Parts: sequence; structure tokens; C-alpha cells
Amino acid sequence: MNHTSFIDKLYRQAVRHYRLRLWGVLFTASLLVLFSWLAMALLDSIVHFSRVSRWGFFSLQLSFMFYLIACRIYPAWRDERLRKKSASLKTFARLADKLTGSVDLWLNTVELSEQHNKEGDADPYREAAIGRLIPRCDFNALQRALPLKRYMPATVFPLVFLFSTALLTGLIGRPLGVSALRMVAPWAAFFEIPAYTMDVKPGTATVYRGEDLTIRAVYRGPRAGGLQLWRREGKEVRSFPLIKKENSSYTAVLKNNLNDFRYWVQAADMENDDYEGRIVSDTFRVNILEPPFVKNLRMEVIPPPYSKLSRQAHGINDTRFSLLPGSEVYIQLTANKALRAAGMVFDDSSRFNLQVHNFSAEGRRVFMRGGQYRFSLLSMDSLVNRGPLRYKVEVLDDRPPYVEITAPGMDIEAQPEDILPIEVLAGDDFGVAGIVLYYRHIASGDTGIWQKKPFSIKENEGQSHGRILFDFSEKAIAYGDQIEYFAQAMDGNNVSGPGVARSARYKVLFPSLDDLFEDFAEKTEERNDDMEDMARRSEDLKKTLEEIHRDLKRTEKMDWKTKKRIEHTLDEQKRLREKVEKIEQELQKMVEQLEDREILSEEMLRKYQQLQDMFRQIAPPELMEAMQKLQQAMEKSNPEEVEKALRSFKENQENFKQNLERTLELFKQIQMEQQLDRLAQQARELVEKQQQIGERLDKKEEGTAGMQEQQTRQLKNMERSLDEMLQNPRLQSFKESMQGLSEARKEMARRRMAAQSEDIKKALQQGKREQAAQQSGELQQNMRSMQERLQGSLDKMRQSHKQKVQSKMLAVTRDLLKLSFEQERLQRQSRNASRVDDQLREIARKQSRVQQNLQKTIGEMIELSKQTFFMEQSLNRDMARAQSLMRKSMDDLSERRAMPAAQSQRQAMEALNRGVQGMQRSLDRLGKSPGGTGFEQLMEQLKQMAGMQGGLNGETMGLFNAQQGNRGRLSPAQQGLQKRLAARQQALQQAMREIADEMGNRGDVLGRLGQLSEEMEKVVQDLLKKGISRKTVERQQRILSRMLDAQKSAREREYSKKRKAQKAKRYQAVDPGRLSPAENAYLKQLQEALRNSYREGYAPEYQRSIETYIHKLIREKQQGNGETSNEQK
Repeated sequence: MNHTSFIDKLYRQAVRHYRLRLWGVLFTASLLVLFSWLAMALLDSIVHFSRVSRWGFFSLQLSFMFYLIACRIYPAWRDERLRKKSASLKTFARLADKLTGSVDLWLNTVELSEQHNKEGDADPYREAAIGRLIPRCDFNALQRALPLKRYMPATVFPLVFLFSTALLTGLIGRPLGVSALRMVAPWAAFFEIPAYTMDVKPGTATVYRGEDLTIRAVYRGPRAGGLQLWRREGKEVRSFPLIKKENSSYTAVLKNNLNDFRYWVQAADMENDDYEGRIVSDTFRVNILEPPFVKNLRMEVIPPPYSKLSRQAHGINDTRFSLLPGSEVYIQLTANKALRAAGMVFDDSSRFNLQVHNFSAEGRRVFMRGGQYRFSLLSMDSLVNRGPLRYKVEVLDDRPPYVEITAPGMDIEAQPEDILPIEVLAGDDFGVAGIVLYYRHIASGDTGIWQKKPFSIKENEGQSHGRILFDFSEKAIAYGDQIEYFAQAMDGNNVSGPGVARSARYKVLFPSLDDLFEDFAEKTEERNDDMEDMARRSEDLKKTLEEIHRDLKRTEKMDWKTKKRIEHTLDEQKRLREKVEKIEQELQKMVEQLEDREILSEEMLRKYQQLQDMFRQIAPPELMEAMQKLQQAMEKSNPEEVEKALRSFKENQENFKQNLERTLELFKQIQMEQQLDRLAQQARELVEKQQQIGERLDKKEEGTAGMQEQQTRQLKNMERSLDEMLQNPRLQSFKESMQGLSEARKEMARRRMAAQSEDIKKALQQGKREQAAQQSGELQQNMRSMQERLQGSLDKMRQSHKQKVQSKMLAVTRDLLKLSFEQERLQRQSRNASRVDDQLREIARKQSRVQQNLQKTIGEMIELSKQTFFMEQSLNRDMARAQSLMRKSMDDLSERRAMPAAQSQRQAMEALNRGVQGMQRSLDRLGKSPGGTGFEQLMEQLKQMAGMQGGLNGETMGLFNAQQGNRGRLSPAQQGLQKRLAARQQALQQAMREIADEMGNRGDVLGRLGQLSEEMEKVVQDLLKKGISRKTVERQQRILSRMLDAQKSAREREYSKKRKAQKAKRYQAVDPGRLSPAENAYLKQLQEALRNSYREGYAPEYQRSIETYIHKLIREKQQGNGETSNEQK
């Protein structure tokens, strides 16, 4: 074999090798791919992968195929391609050496042969070498090394694949093939729709136009996320989701269906995406019917005649309206089609039929109650209206009228001869038909019978005004009786009955004197408790101020806690001041009430007036100024200013406390004296009334038994009052008065005055008038004896009080004189002592003893001031100065400064001497005063001065008017009068200064009178230099107002006039409605003038004069009209 045939044979062997290798790789790769697809198809047939999962497996399969191509097929194909391209057998020769176990035999042979083919036969050695090598190359061994099975997989693999495929196909069948297709083409739908049921109700249906249709579907089949309802109406197709109710039940509501449509149900959101859109129900049809309905509606409401309301019309959209009971309603409606029947159906199932006329219906109905209703329609084609509107009728309650008594509108007290105007205000939503006054007379032991009087009514701005003049003199009313009354108003409702309203009940009280006094005593006792509580609180406040003052001295800064304590102290002081003002106002009201009924004697009236002045001075303006300064200092947060302001506030608060305690003590004293004075007054009234009874017995007049019964009650009340008075602890200090009261009480018990009075009443009831007259005389004598004892007790108490006060004042005067002598002796010793004299220590010790004695005397003076008004205010200043100078002298003596100490001692002695003089003046005024409190002379002087000032004001006003009328000029005579008025005003100014000096400038007595001197000085200057102006007149009015406020002289004169026994006058009351228009206009002008006078702010005495004058004109006009009316009658 030559080298050419060797190369050809080897080449054919190489071609066979590479081809078989390529086909073997392709066959093996195909088997692997088929195996993997068969496995995935088997899994899908079991699990039924979703499309996403199938795409995932498909991607893995493609990746595996790419791997086989890249790592197996491509290298075999590449070797085949390289072999063809290079025609080299070296690679195959190396494989042959490897397969046959030769060492480069085949490779060397191929290389030498290829070189030989290139170079030819030029090299004999090479050819010889080729000749020796070729026989050694065994093609049979190489053929055996490359058998066919080397290139193909084992036979078992194809057989296993075929067997597995046949077995799985037999077991699973068609689903395996479908799964194989699904895995090969995941984007395609290779499946069989499973069995399912879709039960849809109502299916094909008929519905009224505008009604809703509920679609219910029950689905059983492959798992779905929900059901979708598809609706085709013409060319429009819409879908609606069905709402799941239960496990397999779904519901959807198609609202307001107007046209025919078709619908079907489809499963949505399938778990298996392949079934999406393929599970669908049958298609159903819905037919729409046209029912009758109300197209137009008109309802006219006709109110009942008494309401005087106009008619109201309502339309189809007025589903809610209101009307009065008894209103008639006219109904008229129009339907969309011809009607067979129509009616109104109410909530209680009652029905009101309407008259039908083709497309319309009408009717009338009276409504007495409200409710809901609907219209029921039946068309000619037997269809009924569906879902009709519901209408609501509200029947308004005819509210009852209202009525209130506007005047007097409260419980009042009156006299049996008074005429009370009662005014009412009533109203109703539809007018008031009438107003009636119901009243009853409640006498002793009788509840009375209700009677009535109609009001005269006037309409004004929708309200009814009524007025009645109630004349009590027509009812035989006695003291202690009551009139209870109320107003009743009625409306004009004639449908369900008239509505009635009643006002609040009020009472007219006709209190007896005993009732008034008992009420006064009870209220004064309450005020007494209030003042004692205020005194305790003021003492606590004093201690708190001392603690705060000490704290501020120990620290340089004021902390938050101290600031809060100061604020709390200011608030507490403010509350105390407000409480004092409230007590003063209540006391004034109580005193005025007693003055109206003449319960207080002249002397007790003056004492209570003085007590009111003391109340006004408990909290002086200096206290308010100190509180304001303390508040301002706290805002600045300056400890020094706060400490200074606090010291001033502490001093003023101490004065407040002392004034309060003094007022409390005097209040208790006056209260006790008032009770004793009332006992004496009651005894005097008993004597006078018993005397009247005796006179009536002599004249044989009727009704005497009732008067004697009242005497019995009064005597029993007297016994109780005496017992209570004897228990008063303050009375224990007046032994003679207490003894007189005790004897009077024993005399009443011994002579059995109450039983004696009862015997007289029984004798009168039995007709034994002579025996009753005799017993009445005896009882009168006993009463007079008791009255004398009580009056004597009162006089003794007043005299005893005066003597005690005088004795204490003398004792204080002696103490002050003694202190003055001792101070003078110490002053001489200090003046003669030297700086190194050992006697200074002894002088200081004696000075300390004198100061202690002065402190004791000051305490006695404070206690004395709580018992009398005569203690001058200057005494407080003099004693405070003396005490301060003594302390200064002691400081000088401790520093051995003899001369400054002697100078301070001399000034202290002078202050003590002034105190002695002030006490002497107080003793002189006390000796001239009939009582111990000592303000009678002051009140009388102020009363006279107020009268003089009032006359001066009147002349000044006249001169001012004359000046205005003469263009601001005065005649020579008028100028002379002006100078005389100035002199008189100057004289009053001097008299006011003298009174102030006599009273020691005491603010608690003089009130604001101390400020009047400056006002009077300005008036004098106006009269002498500037001329009379409106300011001058106003300044004089203020002067007189302050004088009247200080001593209430104008009110005393008014009440003294009331005390004159006069029979009550009767005036004929005239209804303003009976006056002519001109007379009514005149009365309105007078009333407007009175209102304008209030706005001008005149002084009280001028205001009262204006009121008296205008009321007189009104009364004359009314009486004149009444007389005219009587003459006409």
C-alpha cells in the first residue's frame, strides 16, 4: 500500500468518524429533549400549570436545548467543518494513535505522507520511512476501535423513552398529549373546558319602567375570582361586577331600568387563565313595562276660619307640609296615562278615594291629625304605580296662649285702702280671645273663694295688653290678710277646644306691724352674724399681712408664693369690702320698710341712719388707694416698693378692722335698744287699741270681739318677745333695765293679761257687754302699767349707757393727764442730764413704762369708741404721734442723746395734751346729748344747714334763669343779690368747718361732708368773680345731695309727714283709653318730661320736687276727666 492509498483510506475512515459522531450527538440530544418534555407534560397533566409556570418551564427547556447545541452539537459540527476546510488528517491521526495504543505512529505516517505529497519524490529516505510505517498502521484495529455503538446511545434509552411514552399515553390518554402541547407552546390554549353550572335568576323577566332588577347567580365550577354581569342595551354593552353573598351565590342590582335589554353572566378572574372568558351563562332578555305615575299634583290647604290664615298651595315636590287641625285640603292630580282608580293610602292602612276623570283625579279631605301617605293609581291596563313618593302632613299644635303679669309682677305689700294697678301681657299664635283675673281673699283662718274679673284688652304688635285697677278698700281687708291672684288667657280655637294659659301666682300682703318687726329683727340678727364672721376674717387677714411683712423683711426678692399670698389677701379684702356694702344696702332697705309703717321711733330712726353712715366709712378711700398701690408695686416686682405699699395697706387694713369691730358693737347696741324700744311701742299700741275697744263698747258698736281677739294675740306675742329680750346677754350689763323688764313680765303673768283679754272676747260673744266693758277698763290699766315699766326700762338703759360712757371717758381723760404729767417730768430730767450721766438708763426705763401705760390707754380708747360716736378722729392721730415720739425718745436715750430725747418727749407731751383737750370736748358734747351715742345734736345742725342750702340753691337757680333770659346780664339789684348769696354760702362753709372741728373731723360720722368745704369755696368764687354758670348750679346741687345723704333730713321730713294721722284719700281711677286724643297726648308729654328729668341727673331733692309736680299735673288731669265723666253720666 503506497502512501496515496493510505491517505485515501485514512480519509474515508475520518469522514465516517466525524459524521457518525455528529449524528450520534444529535440523536442523544433529541432523546434528552424528548425525555424532558415528556416529564414536564406528565407534571402538567397532574398539576395543570398556569401559563406563567408553563412559560417558565418552556424557558428552562430552551436553555437546556441551547446548552446541548452549544456544548455538544456545535463542537461535533465544528470538527466536521474544520476537517472539510483544512483537509488535514493530523487530528484524526492523533485520535487513531490514542485508540490503537500506538505512539505517534499514525501521526508520523500522515505527516510524512503529506510532506511527500507536497515535495514529491525528491527524498528517498522519507519514502523509505513511509514504506516501513504504512504496514505498521492496522486499519482493522482502528475499525474495531471505532464501532457504531460508540457514536449512538445505548439501545435502552430509546426503548425506555418509547415504553414510557406508550405507558403514560395509555394511563393518562389525551390529557397527556394536551399537556405536551401546552408545554411545547405555552402561548397557545390547548385545553378542554371542564364541567360547570351557572344558575341565573330571574332569567328572562318583565320589569316596570324605573324599577330595579336584582340578578342572582349561583356558580359551581373551576375556581373563579368572581362573576361579571354583561348587559346589552341596543348597541351599548356594559359590564357590572356581581357581589358575593355566600359561598357560591352572587348578586347585582340594576337600578332605574327604562328600556329593554339582554344580559348574561360570565366567570371572571379565573384561577386557570385558560378558562378566562370561556365560562359564560345563557343570554336572557328583560322586557320593560310602563306603570302609571303622578305627573302633576296640586294640593290647596284651607286653614280653619279662627286662625285668620290665608290659603296655601303645594306642588308635587312639596313632600312635607304642615297645617292646623281642622284644615280642609283640596287634592288634584294628573297621571301619565288613563286611570281606572286613584286614592290616598295612609300609614294606618286607611284609604281616601279620589274621583277619577280619565287622566286626572281630585277630592277634598279635612285633616285632624298628621301622618304619612302615598297616592295609589290603577291604570286602564291594570297596572299599578310603583314606588310612589311618600308625603308627610304635620298637624301643628295650636299652642296655648301665654300670659304674664307685668305689673307689679311680684309679691308686694300694700295697705288695705290702696288701689293696685295690675297689667298683663298675653299673646297667642292666632290671637287672644280673652283675659281674666282670678283672685281670692285669704283672711285669718279662711282660704277664700276664687273670684274673677275680666281685663280690658288692647292689641298692639301682635300682643294683647290688659289692665285692671284693683281697689282693696272694697274687700274689707284687715292687716295680716292676703290677696292671691293670677291671670288666665284663652285663645279662639273652636276646633279642638280653646287653649288656656295661666300666669304665675302672686300675693298682695297686708302685713301687721308685728310681722314687719319680727322680720326686721330676724334680718338684723343675720346681718349681725355676717359682721361677726367678717370680723373673724379681718383678724385672720391681719395675721396674714403680718406674716407676709416679716417674710419680705427677711428676703431681698419676692418669690412666686409670696406674690400669690398678697394677691389672695387683696382679693379677700375686696370681698370683705363688697360684703360691707351689701350689708349697708340691705340695712337701708330694712330701715326704709320700717319707716313706711312708722315702726321706728324718731330716735331709733336717727340711730339707724347714723349706723348706715358708719357702714359707708368702714372701708375708706385710703384703703382702696393702698390696695391699688400694692397691686401696682407687685406688677413692677420691686420688693422695696412692695414692702412699702404693703406697710400702708396693713395700716389701712387695721383701720378697716377697727371700724368694722366698732360698727359691729354699736350695731349690737342699737339692735338691743331697738328691740326694747319696740316692746315699749307695742305696749303703747296695746293701750291705745284697748282704749278704742272701750269706746266702741260704750257706743255699742259691732265687731269689737274681733278686735279683742287681735289684742289677745298681741299680748301673747308680747310675752314671747319679753322672754326673748330677757335672754339677751347684752342686757345683763343694764341691771336696772333688766329688772324693769322682769317686773313687767311678772306683772303680765300675775294679772293674766292674755287670759283676761280672752275673757273679754267670750263675754262679748255671749252678749255680756257691761261685764266686758268693766274687764276692758281693768285690762287697760294693767297695760298702761306695763307700758310705763317698759318705757322706764328703755330710759334707764339709755341713761345707764350714757353714764357708763361718761365714766369711761373721764377715766381715759385722767389717765391721759397722768401720762402727760409723767412725760413732762421725764422731759425735764432728760433735758438736765448729760451724755455721761448714769441717770439716762433710769429715764429710759421710766419712759418704757409710760409708753406701756399709753398703749393700755389707747386700747381703752378703742373700746370706748365702740360705744359712742363722740370719740374724735383726731384722738387717733394724736395718740399715734405720741406713741411714735416716745419710741424715738427711747432710741435716743439708748444712744445717750439726752437733748434729742428731751425734744421728742416734749412733743409727745404736747400730743398727750391735745388728746386731753379732745377728750374734754367729747365729754362736753356727751353732757349735752340725751343719749350715750351722741349724734342728735349733729343731725339737727345738719338738718338746719341742709334747709338753708336748699333755699340758697333755689335763689341761685332763679338768678341763673334770670341771667339766661337777659342774655347773660344781671341788673344792679340782681348783682347785689348775687353778692348776698355769696356771703350766705360763705357762712354755710364756715358753719361746716365748725361742725367738722367739733366732731374731730371724724369721717365715720361726717361721711363726705369734710370735702364740701372745697366745693363751697368754688361756689363762693363763682358768685363773687366769675358769675353764675351751669357748673355753679350743678356744684350747689352736689353740695346739697351730700348733706342730705349724710343725715337723711329730707327723708325724715317726708316720714314725719307720714306720721301725721291722716285718713287715706280715695281717688277715682280713670282708664287712659277713655281720655280724648289731646288729653292722651298731654299725658304723654308729661311722662316724657319726667323721663328727661331722670336723664338730666338732678340732685335727689330736686328730682323729688319734679316728680311731685308732674304727678300732681297727671293726677289733676285724670281727676278732672273723671269728674267730667261723672257729670256727663
